[in-house]
Amino acid sequence: MNSTKYFSYLLVIWMIGLSSCTDLVDTFKDFQGDGEIPYAGKIDSLIVREGLHKLQFEGYMYYAGTAEELVIEWEDQQKTVSLEGYSKTDRLKVLLDNLEEKLYVFKVYTLDRDQNRSIITTLQANAHGDKFISAQMPVSYSITFTESNVVEIAWSDISKLSQVVLEYTDNKGQQQEIIVTKGNTVTSIYKFKLGSELKITTQVKPNEKGLEFIPLTPSYYDFPKELYVPEMLDRRLFKNMAMASDAAQNHGGAVNNLWDGDDETYMHTSDNIGVPCHITIDTGKADYLTQGKVTMRSMFIWCPYEFQIWGLPEVEDINAHEPTVPDDYNNKDTWEAESIAKGWVNLTDDGTTNYVFRPANNKEETFKLNNSKKVRYIRYRALKVWEREADANMITEGYGAYFCTSELYLYKDVEH
Repeated sequence: MNSTKYFSYLLVIWMIGLSSCTDLVDTFKDFQGDGEIPYAGKIDSLIVREGLHKLQFEGYMYYAGTAEELVIEWEDQQKTVSLEGYSKTDRLKVLLDNLEEKLYVFKVYTLDRDQNRSIITTLQANAHGDKFISAQMPVSYSITFTESNVVEIAWSDISKLSQVVLEYTDNKGQQQEIIVTKGNTVTSIYKFKLGSELKITTQVKPNEKGLEFIPLTPSYYDFPKELYVPEMLDRRLFKNMAMASDAAQNHGGAVNNLWDGDDETYMHTSDNIGVPCHITIDTGKADYLTQGKVTMRSMFIWCPYEFQIWGLPEVEDINAHEPTVPDDYNNKDTWEAESIAKGWVNLTDDGTTNYVFRPANNKEETFKLNNSKKVRYIRYRALKVWEREADANMITEGYGAYFCTSELYLYKDVEH
């Protein structure tokens, strides 16, 4: 094929293609004729969330396209919202407030700049008010003021659509708020202004997509005007039992330093004792113990990080209640099991965990004791200690550790 024939061939192909393209354009124009209705883009996944005298419309802008306004119509009212500045990834939120409590039916659509309208979405929702509030039941609870000066609030089952807000003044005059949600069974308030008021408000969501928790009518609890003052055991009756299983003392740290009233003296175990370890004290008289207090020496080294108080009733021969294994790191679980079998009770066990002492911010610590059994003999047992400073990296246990405390106080239940 010579060049002239080749050029003529290409010219024919180009003219045929041009004719085809012209036909396509004409067909597109026909398709856009007067019979077609253009629609603006619409808000995707549009919902209404219900609240107290308010409703909030929410949806995604992904398919809004060239829509410039959102229009919400109900009854004889209308709200228009500009969509300027929204991107296709944004979530649109439009609030209607100051609404009367009733069921509303809405027509929602968008408009583009030529006033082309999107397909209408019809939604209905309730704005809630006093009728809704009066039909709800607040979360049930009971309140106890314990011997340890703690206000404990026990909750019945809190549903996922409810929560309880506690508002009160603490012992420094600061306003505090606690939000109690599903899964909580007991809330403890340790520091409160004496004689002040605790406000307890159940809040309820209308449904899972509810806009907010709606507060019900609150109830109130009067904090006590005076703290419970337990009676301290007479430490003049305390006696070191020096049992065969007890940790030996050294470094100037005799057991009776625990009740000499001097914070500068201390009990200190001997070399190669390690922790866990314990000492045994005869309190001189059987009582129901409600709480205790320990104070630490100023150096702080080897003071307990985690400890227990064990109790034994008045018995004829205390040696008959000794476990057969030593109280050390390798036998700590067996020692506990045998102690229980021999009649000892872990008074620092509330049924869930050992008492944990964290003296990083306190030179002394008061702790609650389980007064389920009247006891005369107690064992002060260290599980873990601070090796150097009040640093979480310096908590230790095992054979290289010591056990040290300045003072030990015990308190009894005067009502038994």
